[in-house]
Amino acid sequence: MTQAAPRLDDRIVNRGRTLGCAVSWVLILAGGLTLAGWAYDVEPLKGGHGGITTKANAAVLLVLAGGSLWLLCVRRQSAVSRLVGQALALLVGVTGAATLSQDLFGWDLGIDQLLFTERPGALATTSPGRVGPPGSASFTLAGLSLFLLHARRAPQLAQSAALGIATVSLLAITGYAYSVDMLYGVAGFTGIALRTAVALLFLSLGLLAASADRGFAAIVAGPGTGSIMTRRLLAFAVIVPLLLGWINLQLERAGYIDAPFATAALMLAIIAILTGLIVRTALRVSRIEQQQLVAEAQLRDRLHEIEMMMEVLPIGLFIATDRSARQIVGNRAAREFLRIPETDGNLSLSAPAGEAPIHFRVFRDGVEVAPEDLPVQRAACEGVAIHNVELDVVFADGEVKRELLSALPLLDAQGVPRGAVASVMDITARRAAEKEREELLVREREARAQAEAANRAKDEFLATVSHELRTPLTAILGWASMLREGTVRDPAMVEHALATIERGAKAQAQLIDDLLDVSRIRAGMLRLDMRPVDLAGVVKAAADVVRPVADAAGTELRVLLDDGACEVHGDATRLQQVVWNLLTNAVKFSGRGSVVEARLSVSETDAALTVTDTGEGIDPGLLPHVFDRFWQAESGRTRRHGGLGLGLSIARDLVELHGGAIEAASDGPGRGARFTVRLPRSPSAEVAAAARPQVAEATAAPPPTAKPPTE
Repeated sequence: MTQAAPRLDDRIVNRGRTLGCAVSWVLILAGGLTLAGWAYDVEPLKGGHGGITTKANAAVLLVLAGGSLWLLCVRRQSAVSRLVGQALALLVGVTGAATLSQDLFGWDLGIDQLLFTERPGALATTSPGRVGPPGSASFTLAGLSLFLLHARRAPQLAQSAALGIATVSLLAITGYAYSVDMLYGVAGFTGIALRTAVALLFLSLGLLAASADRGFAAIVAGPGTGSIMTRRLLAFAVIVPLLLGWINLQLERAGYIDAPFATAALMLAIIAILTGLIVRTALRVSRIEQQQLVAEAQLRDRLHEIEMMMEVLPIGLFIATDRSARQIVGNRAAREFLRIPETDGNLSLSAPAGEAPIHFRVFRDGVEVAPEDLPVQRAACEGVAIHNVELDVVFADGEVKRELLSALPLLDAQGVPRGAVASVMDITARRAAEKEREELLVREREARAQAEAANRAKDEFLATVSHELRTPLTAILGWASMLREGTVRDPAMVEHALATIERGAKAQAQLIDDLLDVSRIRAGMLRLDMRPVDLAGVVKAAADVVRPVADAAGTELRVLLDDGACEVHGDATRLQQVVWNLLTNAVKFSGRGSVVEARLSVSETDAALTVTDTGEGIDPGLLPHVFDRFWQAESGRTRRHGGLGLGLSIARDLVELHGGAIEAASDGPGRGARFTVRLPRSPSAEVAAAARPQVAEATAAPPPTAKPPTE
């Protein structure tokens, strides 16, 4: 389990870096003054005290350590500054180790008097210019600590090295303060100068201050009770006893107090100061604890408010409390959505057996989603954000709900996922409304397209009507004008003119009859004279009317009839109109040399008339429209055949009024067409009932005469 990072007070951390920068300049200044003393042979600048001076190499190492420490404490570190700081740290550490090895192994590397020459016989010096073992060991530890801190590795080891430096320097400073030369140097053995010891103590303090955001030094920079007590008591534990002991020693040496009184006074002073410091610290800690209690109470109130707010939200909320999402809790809306009434019920499909809900499954695009692939589980395990995923929740009773789900991971202090939070919305009604709206839009577009098509058909129909009416009218007016003016005198030409006028008038009359029939049918005003009719006779009569037109077009017209009687109940005139329309339509779209066949077959229940031609045929995609009013496969200026496109529509309406059905079939363009009419042999009750009131008013339309096809 990953250990949580300690809480830090940014102000203390920033102050530690500032203190580290100040210490670095103190070290650089101390080393610089010492080097100046060696350069100009000024003893006070060499840091001499009690006959022991700071060596030139130690001064250089103090400057290098100060520079490395300053680079460590700057607020904006770059890769270059980090590398330079590490190089200075290595130089300090390697030089300290090399100097220490000379005392340990008795060799001379020639580095002691590399900068300046020192006369032999210096106090507490084993070799002229050589830094003593306490100092060389401290510089070795300083180089190690600085290098590790720059590399941001092993902070506890780096801080332990800093504490080692502090221990060596405190021993020396204590020896100087209490005149105990064994603590700082023995003539003929080794020693450490007071300035060096103080500088090293500052260096250790700077190292700890610069790394207050890591390692065990972070206890000083925290906002908690332990950190506060450490900051308040640590300085007392180090400085106050030394200071009081030094003052006591000076008073005793001056003769103001004797040894027993000095010892008693020292103990009383330590007790008083320690008691006051503890009481003051305890009061501060108590105030902090009171503030924490108040903050915790407020936090509990806020959490309760948030819980209540979650319960009243209309949007479902899920919270996965572990990375595997084996435990998921939800608010009221989420529980109602998944039909889990228990407040403490587990909503996770990844829960252990016996805890996971089993009354629903989750699908996406028709495929069931595995529990580990659900958005909440993925967000909790992988740490990814998932937005606006639509899923189908299918319950055991068959009900399906559509949900819109978004999930975000919950991260710990190290950025590792520890759970997830998700929102779910029931969009079942919205999706149904959207689907209905889409269907309405589709129907509206279809209706608009049909209306536009009808409008275009109306325009084309008006243009066609105008053309069909104008064509014979032009001939009628022309020949009538010529006859009235007397320009035509030849009897043959006069006969031809009168025949032309008659054909044009009949064509216009037929066009007008078709329009009137359509109007009557659409208005429900077409009246039928229903009575028993011999359908074979009707077919023969219609064929006789159409045959002259077929002969003129070079088309063979065949009529095939069953031998048995074929009697139906209907309007003979209208049935003849149906047959005539089918035959003329077949002749119109058949070329010279084609065959048009009318076959009448009879069964027990109905009679079937099939009109087949070998002409132009019909595109299969156009078959559903052949019976539409004003519809023609060709239109506009490219029309090769006349007519208004009403014949087949009228035929269909008349057949349906007789209780029958008509259908069209074709194998494709150039392969002919086939129209089949089926009429019941005995009228149904509905047809008979509908026909009776019409008989009284029925006026049969005159039988159609031969005319050019209108379809």
